[in-house]
Amino acid sequence: MRSRIPAAVVLAASLVVTTSAHAFEVKHAEGGELVRWRRPAVAWTVDPSVKKLPGAYAAVTSAIAAWTQQAGAPKLALGKQGAILKPGLDGANAIFYAKDGYAPAGGALAITVLSFDDRSGEVLDADIILNGKYDLGTIHAALPAPGRADDPGATTYDIGRVLAHEMGHALALSDEPEHPEALMYPYVARAQALRAAPGSDDLAGLETLYADAVSAEPAAGAGCSGAGTRPTSSGTWCALALGGAALLLARKRRAAAGFTTLAAVIMLAPASASASTMESGSIVTSVSTTDSDGIFRSEITVTDGVVVSRHVAWGGTVGGVRQVIGGAPVPRAGDRVRIVVTSRALGEPRAVRLVLRNAE
Repeated sequence: MRSRIPAAVVLAASLVVTTSAHAFEVKHAEGGELVRWRRPAVAWTVDPSVKKLPGAYAAVTSAIAAWTQQAGAPKLALGKQGAILKPGLDGANAIFYAKDGYAPAGGALAITVLSFDDRSGEVLDADIILNGKYDLGTIHAALPAPGRADDPGATTYDIGRVLAHEMGHALALSDEPEHPEALMYPYVARAQALRAAPGSDDLAGLETLYADAVSAEPAAGAGCSGAGTRPTSSGTWCALALGGAALLLARKRRAAAGFTTLAAVIMLAPASASASTMESGSIVTSVSTTDSDGIFRSEITVTDGVVVSRHVAWGGTVGGVRQVIGGAPVPRAGDRVRIVVTSRALGEPRAVRLVLRNAE
């Protein structure tokens, strides 16, 4: 990596909806139900790829221990190992290391693929993918000051913090971008050993989700949480690749000036002093989502009445199941949005965001 890459990058963007005066953020299904697990136990499989990353397996066990049965959340445990898995809605909750990167992850250190029933909010499946494009490893507190050329960990991000953060997403918590002390704060600096356990804000979010959520029925099978059972009725972290741009959506009820903001994951190129921004109001005319071997992909068409633009998103809704890949659901047909395009210096990518108008 070059020194131009900022010292802090996003772990994963997420659907963020403030539920009260507290800062924590949680997700809601289409009908307003909280998105959460409804079983008392959720088992995880560690893909063999994870063991190729030094310190990763130990970080997985630590992340599970940090969150299990906290504030009413389900029990988390390692289930049957050794199965050949892949990310997506397949009935198994798994953790992967993508050595050569993972397209839906974009510029994030890691992402969580969360699939849930869009009617009831019940989580059906969760997967965590570590992005091998970055140097992830164990950070020791005795390292020299970050950024020094002689620091062997100067480019390393704390794998323990990354996995603990993503496990919070797997429990259906969203990013908390305004409170750096929270484990769900979505940024992490290089070469810093960071706290990898939920704090008071994170636990308050869990209590909101799980105080009355977990049923008494046992978990199905040896390590299977029942994920992958789709609703019968029919019915997105969105890294929208458009040329050299990334479009990332995250609903946020902390609206300003009559809009609900959709927060974007930080691009790996720093903002230039010469950057300029253009905005235009549009409406979503169509959304088409397909299921490609457990991973959802959406095509979104928007228009301002004159110009029609099309965007491709990871995630979406198929057959009553909504899948969020590192962020938030794509806007639905009929949603009013504004498109924000930020132009950067020559040779740097432009940033594109859709911003949903506040319905309130």
